[in-house]
Amino acid sequence: QTPARALAGRLVLVTTGIAEIERHRTPLTLWTGETLAPIQIQAQAIAQLLDRRAINGIDSRTTRLALFALACAAGLIGWFRGPGLHVVGTLIAIVALIAIDALAYSMRDVALPLVPGLIVWLLGEAAGRSLRGILDWEERNGLKWPLEEPPGPA
Repeated sequence: QTPARALAGRLVLVTTGIAEIERHRTPLTLWTGETLAPIQIQAQAIAQLLDRRAINGIDSRTTRLALFALACAAGLIGWFRGPGLHVVGTLIAIVALIAIDALAYSMRDVALPLVPGLIVWLLGEAAGRSLRGILDWEERNGLKWPLEEPPGPA
């Protein structure tokens, strides 16, 4: 085939000899420490555009509702665990959230709000444990909920 026919209907990237001099680390090569030439980064971006690969986010309303539900679930778990620090249970919950995020990304190309989810989980669980501890303390000290108004001047 002639070069014109071999290249017909194809996208051709042309580079200079700088590819060996100028190299960059990308988030995808962070663990390996590998560096890529700018032409490789551009080729990946163009390939993503051509085959329509994309990471989908979820809309903000759904994100807020999901984080609220996660906070409620964490609060209930914290409530039933009671006061005290439960490191193993908290670590299991964090690993489960990371696994759910990884599954959503690998199966549906959906990026879940992982960091806000972890923060909401930790705060919700701490709030549930703290509320339970406060109410247990009140019960041990003879206080009833709702607290009664102190008698005022007649």
